[in-house]
Order: sequence, then structure tokens, then C-alpha cells
Amino acid sequence: MLSRRKSRGQVLLLSVVLLSVVLGLVGAFTGYLGGVRKATNTFSARAAARQAALAGIEKALWCLNQSSGTDCGGSYGGTYVGQASVSVGSSGYYTTVVETVTNNLKDISSVGYYPNATNPVATVTIRAEATITTTSASFFYGVQVGNGGFVMGNNAYVDGNIYANGSIIGVNGAYITGDVWVAGGTQLAPDQQQSTNNEDFEFGRTSPIIDLGQSFKLSSGANVNKVSFYIRKNGNPSSATVRILANDGGVPSKTVIGTATLASSSVSSSFGWVEVSFSTPPALSGNVTYWLSIDASSNGSNYYVIGSLPNNGYGNGVGMRSASWNAATPVWTDAGRDYAFSIYTGGLTTKIDNVDINGSAHANTIKDLSVGGDAYYQTITNTNVAGASHPGTSDPGPVDMPLSDAMIDQWKADAAAGGTITGDATYDGTTASLGPKKITGNLTIANGASITVNGTLYVQGDVLIENNAVVSLAAGYGSGSGVIIADGKINISNNVAFNGSGAQSSYVLILTTNTSLDSANPAMSLSNNSDNSVFYASDGVITIANNAVVKEVTGFKIDIANNASVQYESGLSSVNFSSGPGGSWVLRSGSTREIR
Repeated sequence: MLSRRKSRGQVLLLSVVLLSVVLGLVGAFTGYLGGVRKATNTFSARAAARQAALAGIEKALWCLNQSSGTDCGGSYGGTYVGQASVSVGSSGYYTTVVETVTNNLKDISSVGYYPNATNPVATVTIRAEATITTTSASFFYGVQVGNGGFVMGNNAYVDGNIYANGSIIGVNGAYITGDVWVAGGTQLAPDQQQSTNNEDFEFGRTSPIIDLGQSFKLSSGANVNKVSFYIRKNGNPSSATVRILANDGGVPSKTVIGTATLASSSVSSSFGWVEVSFSTPPALSGNVTYWLSIDASSNGSNYYVIGSLPNNGYGNGVGMRSASWNAATPVWTDAGRDYAFSIYTGGLTTKIDNVDINGSAHANTIKDLSVGGDAYYQTITNTNVAGASHPGTSDPGPVDMPLSDAMIDQWKADAAAGGTITGDATYDGTTASLGPKKITGNLTIANGASITVNGTLYVQGDVLIENNAVVSLAAGYGSGSGVIIADGKINISNNVAFNGSGAQSSYVLILTTNTSLDSANPAMSLSNNSDNSVFYASDGVITIANNAVVKEVTGFKIDIANNASVQYESGLSSVNFSSGPGGSWVLRSGSTREIR
């Protein structure tokens, strides 16, 4: 009997122990589930707060680029200071603070709260830096000339090198201290072109659309001097290789006939035509199929977009795409479209005539010269060559102008983003700050007026700067350079002073898109010495007169009168042009980080 009771007691004790264990396990498991749920809730809350903080960064960047105060809390553009307790729906709220580091650099702090800013479950802080977009350009020559050529008067001279895509014609006493290249002449009208485009086509982003090929046929046999593309870029892709390839059974071959470079710096974030010149122009036959290709790199964030016309509207060819031309056997696929392109051929004879050159001379025809260095030519007449002569040398290829149409269009857009002055803007003996601004009329700065340029200026009319006027870049440009653009004519005369920001590499670029080629009524007229400026006429003639001395001049055509000169400054070989305060703000690469 006692044994039975003892046995029952042991069973009961064991049951109690087992029940305690089970209850303990259940409690532990319940605690675990609670911990997981809490951790999950915390993770979800932080994710929502992080999303809100990122939204604040994006909004701040958007407001920095606005020209009105709509939905930016009262401040906008370069004066934007941030906003407090902004709702982003289910992601919570954010508060942003934007602080100015320099005129070209902003620090953005964005705090995301979930579910609200008053009693947040989670808080995440993200910081980033915004900077003004800049464009690099290289002015390697004291004078660079387009197809219009270069005319030099008596005793006019250039202290530096010259590259001209058209002829150089001088009179007695004209001289050049450096080397001179005159490219074989390029036809003004394209031999082949597909300019109609109504659809964007991305390439260089994701496989298999990395490289492009466009077939074409020239109307007759000729050298191809240059091509152009209607193109834009996303981010900052690497420069691409442009090739002319032979045909291989209806697709591009691996046989390279000509090679050039599509410089990323010449392509803007907005569509525009970008020229690509061949330093050694390839010779092609007429009515034979060739391929114009662009070999890009693959990058999901930095890539190109080209204009295109679906359904193959260009009769002399077809557009194709490939994952890699560099593969041993590239696979090409019909893209169902033609790309926006132009092809320009050579065939025009160019020359250097009646100019003394201290350095070497390179041209198809050399006539009535004194050459201190070597001479490279097809034809030579009445010329004394101190160095070696190289008859039968092929014509030099053309070089691209330093600034593409796409770059110029982007600057115009940057100026317009800062607001518009309707009608004329006149500063007569006054002191003022100006820019970024678009001016629909004329701009006059005269009679001792002093203007500080705070951002890119785009003038749809004429620009007159004269009579002891002073034009200076704001200190915030730092080492960057500024831009004044006109669609009309530009006249600069009588002791005008141009000043950079104070940094050694800072310059004022004076640019006109006017198309006048009449030296009596030029696109740009200069009769003033200048130390800190670069003069540029993309499609017209620049005249330099009255003993003026300038540092660098680039134009479709240039006419330098008696006793005027160009004295090149070496620092112009690499210039960064900034849109200036209030221009296009972008996030500085690698600056976005979460603060714990």
C-alpha cells in the first residue's frame, strides 16, 4: 500500500516537473515571438523613417533648382534653407536643413521620423552634399578656327599655336610664333543625315543594348572628316569610341576603317548635336555599305540616350544594337530604328598664304611663307623652309570645337532657371549683381558700370560692353569660370575690364551664337585688351581691331586687323565652366550617408 502511494507521488512530481518545463518552453517561445515581432516592428519603423529622410533629400535638391517658391516652404533656388515636419504619407515625416558651404556647395541634412515627428518610434538622419554642375572645356590653341578660316592683317600676330579647319590668309607682316595646322576642308552640308527623331533610345546602360551600329552609303567616294549625333547623357558616362566599320553580310564587321572619340564632356544632360572629328579622315567609296558605330561602356546609372526614328526611315541604312562589339564574334540585332546622325565629307582644298611662321606648318597648300620649323604639305609655292620639308603629306584632320551645341544649350537652360528679365537690361555707370538670368532684349554695360556675375547670363538680343565698364565673377565661382551667352551680336570696346573670381584659373567666357560672317558687321567685335576672358563665336565671325590684345579666341571665322594680337595663356588648356550660384544643383557623388 505504501509502495503504491510512493509510486503515485513520484508520478505526480514528474508530471509537475514536465508541466513546468512545457510552460517554461511555451513562455520562452512566446517571449521569442514577441522579440521577433518587436525587432520586426523596429526594423520596419527604421525603414519607413529612412525612406522619409531620403524623400527630404530629393525634395531639397528639387527646391534648389526651382525659380519660384511653389511647394518649397517659402524659400527656393540658391536661397532654399529646408522645411520642417513635412508629411510623406505612410512613410512618416521629414525635416530638412540646407546650409551654404560655398556658393557652389550646399550641405543637406534630412531627419526622417516614423510615424510622426512628435512621438517617433524611429528616427533616421541622412546627410548629402549638393554641388553646381560644371563643364570642362580645353582651349589648347591661342586661336582655333572653324571652316570659315582665319584672316590676318598687317603686323597682326599670334603668340601661340593655331588650329584651323579653314584656310589662313595673311598680308605682309602677319606672323605666328607657334605651330600651325590647317585641316583639309570639310563640306558645310552633310553627305548623309538622319535628323528626324521622335523616340529616345538608351544605350550603354544594360545588356544587350550597349553598342550601336548605323549603316549608311556615301553619295560618292570621299574622306569622312566628321560625324555628329543628336544625343544626351544620364549621369556621367565614360567617353565612347566612334568607329567606321566595313560591312559583313548585313552587320558591322570587325574591320576598322576610322576611329574617333565621343567625349562625354561634350554631351550634356539635354539633347543636342555633338560633333566628332576624325584626326585621320577615313577614305570611303561611294554607294557602298559601311557602318557608323558607337562603342560604349556598360553602367546602369551613367549612360547615353540617342534620338531615333523607329521603322527605319533612313533609306540608305538600318540601325542595330549589340551587347559588345569587342566580343570575338559580336551578336548584332536589328533595333527597329535609325539613329539621329550626320556624316560630313572632305574634298575642299585649304591653304596657308602669306604668313610668317616661327614653328612648323601643316596644310594641303603652303604659299608665300617663311617657315622656321618643318613644312608638311601637298603643294608648296614661293616658301622658305628652315627645317625639313615633307611633300606628299596627307591633310590634317579637323578638330572639334571646344564647346558643343549641346553644352551651349545647357548653359542657356541654366540661365533661364534663374528667372527672366523681359526686355532690355541697361547698366549705365551703376553697380549691380546679375545672374543667373535670361534677358529677352539687349544687355548694355557702359560708362564705368561695374557688374558682378552671380550665374550664367543668356541674352537673346545684343550685348554692348564699353567705356571703362567692369565685369567680374562672384567670389563663389572659386576656381570655376563663368559664361555670358548672346544670340545677337556682341561689341566690346574702350577699356573694358573682365575679372575672374580671383582664382588663377577663373575666366569669363563671352560667347555668341550669331551667324553673321560679314567682317563689316560681325557676330562679335573686339577692340579692347583683355586678361581674364575667352571669346567664342560658334557660328559667326569675330573681328579684333584697334591694337587689341586678347588671350584666346575661338570662332567659326576670325578676322584680326592690323597690329592686333592674340597672346595665349597656358592655363586655358583646361577650364571648368560653372553655371554659378542658382544654376543646376546635383548631388555630389558619394556624399550621401546615414548618420547614426
